[in-house]
Amino acid sequence: MRISEKRIRWPLTAAAILSLIFFGPGQCTKRLGKGKSERAKMDIAELAGALDLFRFVDGRFPSTEEGLGALVRNPGLEKWGGPYLRKGVPSDPWGGDYHYRGPRRANDPGFEIWTWGADGVPGGTGEAADVTYQKP
Repeated sequence: MRISEKRIRWPLTAAAILSLIFFGPGQCTKRLGKGKSERAKMDIAELAGALDLFRFVDGRFPSTEEGLGALVRNPGLEKWGGPYLRKGVPSDPWGGDYHYRGPRRANDPGFEIWTWGADGVPGGTGEAADVTYQKP
């Protein structure tokens, strides 16, 4: 058993060292930052899918006040069909919260989900850039 563990660990360690040598630490950090942004996009897509399911089952999107928490606990609906997420509402890759703005009017079909990136404030570039999704 230990021999196979060593055989697996050695190539991974070698690949990490070679990446640092060839790309330099700056490039590796950039790639990790892009990975976090990509993970945020995947999380937001999962949240958007859960919100669409909420609307299909419950007849509306959660209000801004109910927020993303309505996907994991009943916001007071008589026939709530959830939970709509298996593991709860995730944190963004930087440890912050995903933000949600529900429909602005009763028949408005849209919503918005976003994270403010690595710096946790609106705006920014690179790893600090906001990642957003807006359903029309």
